[in-house]
Amino acid sequence: MTHGRDHRATGLLTVSAVASATGYSVQQVRDLERLGVIAASVRAGNGYRQFSKDHIRRASTLRFWEQQGSVRPDRIVTAAGSARRYHLAAIREARITAALRAAGYRIPDVQQAIAAIRDLDDTSRSLDALDARLDAITQRTLALLRAAAPLAQIIQTTQ
Repeated sequence: MTHGRDHRATGLLTVSAVASATGYSVQQVRDLERLGVIAASVRAGNGYRQFSKDHIRRASTLRFWEQQGSVRPDRIVTAAGSARRYHLAAIREARITAALRAAGYRIPDVQQAIAAIRDLDDTSRSLDALDARLDAITQRTLALLRAAAPLAQIIQTTQ
């Protein structure tokens, strides 16, 4: 196995390749996996980690969320320079951000939700953003149902 390259037969990546592609150190990639921030890798017969391209996407997304202020890892000084440390609050923020984005929430809404969670003094903005999203989903659902009725009638008359 050659570190830092794709495994040609399987299309899987080494931890070095993921680190190189995302800008994280090899140890940071291992830590992100261990903490559950990114999905667990599969193990080769020799015990080495094998990652998919989805791992790169998720780790890169984590960096984007950090730039947007949705995730705040600690910065620590290491012998090689500095590194990010994802404490429990940062992991929680990453998971909440991922869930909200997967549910279709826009980045400003996610930022408001995370800010409210951090403050815990004022969750009204987050609740307002979540309510607005639920209202939008309700309106979209109703519009789809309204459109379905004439379509059902057209389909029924052509059969």
